Amino acid sequence: MPNIAMAFSHITPRPRSPFPPPSHEKKQSHYSTRSTADCLPASPHPCFSFSLLTFLPLGRLSSPSFLPLLRSPIPMASNLFLLLLFFLVVSYAPFLAFSSEPLNPEVEALIAIRQGLVDPHGVLNNWDEDSVDPCSWAMVTCSAHNLVIGLGAPSQGLSGTLSGRIANLTNLEQVLLQNNNITGRLPPELGALPRLQTLDLSNNRFSGRVPDTLGRLSTLRYLRLNNNSLSGAFPSSLAKIPQLSFLDLSYNNLTGPVPHFPTRTFNVVGNPMICGSSSGSHAGNANAAECATVVAPPPLDWQTRKRIAVGTARGLLYLHEQCDPKIIHRDVKAANVLLDECHEAVVGDFGLAKLLDHGDSHVTTAVRGTVGHIAPEYLSTGQSSEKTDVFGFGILLFELVTGQRALEVGKGSGVIQHQKGVMLDWVRKVHQEKLHDLLVDQDLGPHYDRIEVAEMVQVALLCTQFQPSHRPRMSEVVRMLEGDGLAEKWEANHRPAAMAAAAAPHELGYDHRNDSNGSVFFNDFHDNDSSLSSDEVRSIDMVEEMELSGPR
Repeated sequence: MPNIAMAFSHITPRPRSPFPPPSHEKKQSHYSTRSTADCLPASPHPCFSFSLLTFLPLGRLSSPSFLPLLRSPIPMASNLFLLLLFFLVVSYAPFLAFSSEPLNPEVEALIAIRQGLVDPHGVLNNWDEDSVDPCSWAMVTCSAHNLVIGLGAPSQGLSGTLSGRIANLTNLEQVLLQNNNITGRLPPELGALPRLQTLDLSNNRFSGRVPDTLGRLSTLRYLRLNNNSLSGAFPSSLAKIPQLSFLDLSYNNLTGPVPHFPTRTFNVVGNPMICGSSSGSHAGNANAAECATVVAPPPLDWQTRKRIAVGTARGLLYLHEQCDPKIIHRDVKAANVLLDECHEAVVGDFGLAKLLDHGDSHVTTAVRGTVGHIAPEYLSTGQSSEKTDVFGFGILLFELVTGQRALEVGKGSGVIQHQKGVMLDWVRKVHQEKLHDLLVDQDLGPHYDRIEVAEMVQVALLCTQFQPSHRPRMSEVVRMLEGDGLAEKWEANHRPAAMAAAAAPHELGYDHRNDSNGSVFFNDFHDNDSSLSSDEVRSIDMVEEMELSGPR
């Protein structure tokens, strides 16, 4: 209002003359210009600012000095307009205040998250920015007090970026956005969620560093950031989270040493620059050894496989012929052969082992072991001997050559597709046709000795003959693997006497037959005219290695 007062402060009323003005003079205004400085505050002179006139009490307006002003139509209209404007402002003030009230901060945060994401399937369409209650929205979980505590939209095809405004959802306990295509960096603002317990952003396309601010999440228990494109140094701040029990950072591009974690379970496989990048910093860290085991090693080369075969054979030789009493392992398989740093084989896991006097030929027990590695006489009669271990070692040789498990060898080869998984029958036929390249593990490529492969296959076939008496002793196996006596032993098994001794009735679906040269081998199942139903054949395809458990 000061501008109105200044505009009209120079106008003062002039006393009206009792005589009319001369006709030759112009009719002058009843007002003349006069400086407000001439008006003293205590003077009754009718000098007055409109701003004061508007807000003076009505009682003052009855003074005769103000009557000329009230008789003027101009100030009266202005006063009425200002009074009307004042009442309008007072009347609508509550409505104006209501319209300027801020939105629910949780609503604002969720809307910002939605605007940053690309939602091709419209799963977030009911997120209405005009709403005051987000608890009815899809993918949002609220507490009993209508506070947002969960945000979950896994496997919804979402892309775009994750807004840092998520930090305004201060009551969040769960964030589940796994299996989407969200890109960009991880918002550092995630570290400002004081109640967050579960954060799963796995299988997305996040990039950049893992924010150090995640170390501030004192209540976090479950963290999955695997299968992204995260890079940079391994986030040491995560080791400061006191309640973290599960951590998965696998299959990213993280680098540097792995700090000590209090977590019971953590996974860093698929980060090739983590382990070994700073071996000195791992000193005294119990997790360093675990880290070294989760990084997938390269495929074993042929010479290493051959060394494992010889080392395992020597271990079994010691158990069978150099211990008193001798020890029957009864569960020879790849999983029970341990390797040191130089890939030297050590036979382990003696949970099913039995002691046997040198004067005894066998021990009778309940059948225990791993399907695919159990000798036929042990499976049918429960009688085990050192020749039972020889059979299992022959299966192990096949696995070393093929790089497959016992019941997987031959799958997809096209050789005997009607009985996939019947390893011995398939290997025998491939050996007869001298197609050893079909047997060799594809991971070896061309880097193997074909003659040594053929010799190892021959040793394996000798070890897996149906009759235990025709299998070699482990001392003979060691010599043959070292290149001594294989030809003689192979020829000895081609003699007619050996074939006659091997002739026996079919038992339990097993069939012992001769190859094209007359050698006798064990065949697991019948040929095409087998009585196996199609369902049984399909069940063979799905069989995995399994252990037969029970009393020993």
